[in-house]
Amino acid sequence: MVVAGNTPTANSLTKIGKMQSAGCRLCRIAREARGESTDGVAAETHGHINSAGCKGMATTVTAAHHSIWRHLKKIRQNGRKMTSFRRGTAKLAAWVGRELGGSAPHQCR
Repeated sequence: MVVAGNTPTANSLTKIGKMQSAGCRLCRIAREARGESTDGVAAETHGHINSAGCKGMATTVTAAHHSIWRHLKKIRQNGRKMTSFRRGTAKLAAWVGRELGGSAPHQCR
């Protein structure tokens, strides 16, 4: 859905008049939890949410990044074929889905 561009974000919903603010809800929640001002929150886009720049997703995005690199390093060290990488990414996608309380965000092939 993300690749097709049909998963709504606050940025896209604001453009069609369904939301009043394009600000990232996750960043706003993270700032409120730290007692900081919620003025000037970055726009909620797919790129923003999937980056460590999103304060609400930074820990999850960084953990996924490190997990992928650890797995790639193991593949390289052991000389395994890429089919092993595909199985590993499917496991990672399932873990992310469980952590977010839903299904995996995509299917790895």
